[in-house]
Amino acid sequence: MRWRALDRIVRSGAECTSEVSGERRHRLARDFAREEGGAVAVIFAIVFAAVLMTTAITIEFALGTSEQTREQQALDAATLAASDFLGLPTQDTEGPVIAEAYFKENIGSRSNAVMEKAKLDAAAGTVSAKSTGTVVSGLMKVFGADNLRIGAASTVGKGDERLEIALVLDNSGSMAGTYITDLKTAAKNLASILYAGASGTDKVKIGVVPFAASVNVGSGYRSASWMDGGISPLEYQNVSESRTRFQLFDDMGVNWGGCLEVRSGAYASNAEPPTAENPDSLFVPMLAPDEPDSENDGGDSYTNSYLVDDGGSCTPQPTVCTKTSKSGRCTRWEKVALSSSVAQTRTCKYKNQAPSGGTGPNTGCTTKPLLRLTTSLSDVNSTVESLIASGNTNIGEGLTWGWRMLSPAVPFADGRPFNTEHNKKIIILMTDGENTYTAKGNQNHSTYSAYGYAHPILHPADGRLGETHTASGFRSVMDANLLAACANAKAAGVVIYTIGFRLENDPASQGNLQACATAPDKYFLASNGAVLITTFQQIARQLNKLRVTG
Repeated sequence: MRWRALDRIVRSGAECTSEVSGERRHRLARDFAREEGGAVAVIFAIVFAAVLMTTAITIEFALGTSEQTREQQALDAATLAASDFLGLPTQDTEGPVIAEAYFKENIGSRSNAVMEKAKLDAAAGTVSAKSTGTVVSGLMKVFGADNLRIGAASTVGKGDERLEIALVLDNSGSMAGTYITDLKTAAKNLASILYAGASGTDKVKIGVVPFAASVNVGSGYRSASWMDGGISPLEYQNVSESRTRFQLFDDMGVNWGGCLEVRSGAYASNAEPPTAENPDSLFVPMLAPDEPDSENDGGDSYTNSYLVDDGGSCTPQPTVCTKTSKSGRCTRWEKVALSSSVAQTRTCKYKNQAPSGGTGPNTGCTTKPLLRLTTSLSDVNSTVESLIASGNTNIGEGLTWGWRMLSPAVPFADGRPFNTEHNKKIIILMTDGENTYTAKGNQNHSTYSAYGYAHPILHPADGRLGETHTASGFRSVMDANLLAACANAKAAGVVIYTIGFRLENDPASQGNLQACATAPDKYFLASNGAVLITTFQQIARQLNKLRVTG
């Protein structure tokens, strides 16, 4: 080649002088040119082949990368879609089917990629899947490569956020039958979704607050420091002597049911910690007073007379003869009537007298005890399964106890401090109706429940249900307390979801729930049990914050 031509010139150097003939020089130049042209042709062929291969690789790589990206995106969409079923009883049947459907829809008909069956692991809280496919080679066929193999893998797992969730669930009488059954299914499904991959860890804590006319914290808290021991004015609204509620329960030999009255004033709608220095902040146990016997009712109607008014340690009421025989012998004696206020407020009748008749001292306490924040799915499921439907509706008290459950302060102090990084405090409030309190045409102006009597006999100025002693008047006060509690909780950093169940014809209740929710997308209406179940699942998925991890 060129180097050989040069070598000839060098070896003929002696001849390459001024004496060399012109013809000789021309012949040597032609030989060099021929050798140079051949070398260039070979070099060009090599360079062309290299350029062709580089171009082919670049084009095929671009095609493969595009296909791999499409395959990965389709697989990620599939695992995220399947994660909606993670933790549910149907996860292993419906989850893979949904994953396959999403993969096919997103990969398109031009791709030959196939996906392996998605694997849903509730214990780990993950959904994983793999796919494989090929891209038909174009230019690379010249080099013996007919197809390029493409593969992808995707795993979905929980994010870094921790959740504290209070399920505030309506257990009033209107939830009886299939409605409470549907609620149980909905709540358990939500818990299963949220606990997937987190049960037993501090990533997810859930508490349950069943509410009806009141909230039951559980009788085990009788000796808690935040319970009133006799310094709250509410203790003595309905008794003539300084006997606390717990003393009266003990006098009758009856166990306290675990329900509490609504606190006075602003404390009714906040989570301010109770302290002995502020008696109004303490929690007072509910005790429905024994109402007057028929001979002492003054002609009014009462529904909860469960003790004899002059029984216990009371001095028997004087009697008078109201009927005599022909011989003048008295054949019927009747007690001299007490005033209805005296009959109701005397405490001597509670001493050593067991309740008989009426609805008893735990009237208005119809729900099961609440469950504090827990990392245990089984504890949540057990509590939910025990729910029963009975009584009136007091939405604000349920909401407020949900907030107190999330608080880092007493009564429970289970929540993390507010504004803790990567920690969310959530209330999910579900109700099927309006706030209700029953008005009565007697001296109390209402039945007894968590607000006490609308018109406490001995302390009428301390009534907590306003001055309008009607059902609508009571509702107005209770609605205001609900909205105040919602506003206060949101201001503290709690995110509130609300669900109105079967409230299509109740715009007032819808308005309250819309105002209570943190944002419009956190307010839901469920027209029936099936929608209620899917709504709880939808909220759980919003909270799960699953992400593609690999």
